[in-house]
Amino acid sequence: PGADLVVATRVQLAGQRPAQSQESTVQVFWALDGSEMIDVKAPFIPFFYFWMPDSKELVYLTTYGDAKPEAGWQVSMDIVRVMTEESSALLPGGAMMHMEEGVPLFFCPSPRDRRLLLHVGDKKQVKIIEPLSLEGEEVILSQRPGAFRCPVWLPKKGDRGEEMVVFVEVGTGGPTQQLILADARGGTGDQRRRKLMDCEGFTTVTVSPDGEKLAVLTRKKRAVTESLTILDGPFSLEEDPWPTEAAVVGNDDPNNLAPKRRVLANYWSPDSRYLLWLSVPEKDDIIAASGGAAQIFWELKDTMNGRTYQFEPHVPSETVLSSYLPFFDQYALSQNVWSPDSKSFCYAALGSDGGFGAYVQDIPLSAGQVARPTLVFSGAQSVSWSPL
Repeated sequence: PGADLVVATRVQLAGQRPAQSQESTVQVFWALDGSEMIDVKAPFIPFFYFWMPDSKELVYLTTYGDAKPEAGWQVSMDIVRVMTEESSALLPGGAMMHMEEGVPLFFCPSPRDRRLLLHVGDKKQVKIIEPLSLEGEEVILSQRPGAFRCPVWLPKKGDRGEEMVVFVEVGTGGPTQQLILADARGGTGDQRRRKLMDCEGFTTVTVSPDGEKLAVLTRKKRAVTESLTILDGPFSLEEDPWPTEAAVVGNDDPNNLAPKRRVLANYWSPDSRYLLWLSVPEKDDIIAASGGAAQIFWELKDTMNGRTYQFEPHVPSETVLSSYLPFFDQYALSQNVWSPDSKSFCYAALGSDGGFGAYVQDIPLSAGQVARPTLVFSGAQSVSWSPL
């Protein structure tokens, strides 16, 4: 978070594929000169890192690489204490500790302290844990999680000062599911939770940095229908007499003859004004849409004036396609596609200009012409903006 440390993974292949490796090394470097700060042996290979707000600990996810999904593979959540001069009763400096396992396993950190909001699918739990705390206890928020990945923690508190989280839950009366706003302290009464909306199909939720908007993406597999909706706050555990929502993208209108498009990922700008999403035609509509290869491009909505923009088509890098996009709501917590001033975003792709690498796209300042993206580094498979 302070932009002074960088984490990387070192793997000794010895003729094996990376996924078959039984061990890796988590390395932390100083960003200023590249000198190594610590290295910690880790079982298997981390695929997601997240820095705790004070940069003293590093949380990562890994899978047991020698197992097959049908054999019951697990996702493991571990934590490394980076600051070697600091220790606790639970974890000495420069050491690693296991915290949780499950499949699937997704998490969201608290915007205020060290607590983590978890969705552990095989345990049917949405819960809050406090790592490295002797007093911390689990808070179970739901034992009926719905079809979703990552729960979210709202950065803004409620009217009574309560901390609030959002997740998807299966209804008590049948297979329907709902988007739930809940008090982080737990509880089941009307004062501790309420329904924000019904959400049929697999759902992902992203919250704007100011906590005033939610982007809700729902998709039904069999009917191949999808909608991206913005819910406007402020959010409260008390029933909202004037709920407001606006559909940004939808392909469930039978009168719409345009080729259907699927949203692969969406990201809020740091100033919470813009919602950026990556879209691609449905497989059955690729030929009808373009007569050939799929047209993949970024689209943007300016929530201040309602304008939408479409940027040049491109083909995302293999790393982005295979690793980031399938779990974008989790990676969005640590991968900054936006510049800190919300005036540009970055991506790694094969561009329409024939280049391949890291591109920067500026946001239109008016309703005029959209600027072309700029290739800033050739050959990059992934790219992220520095937080400072």
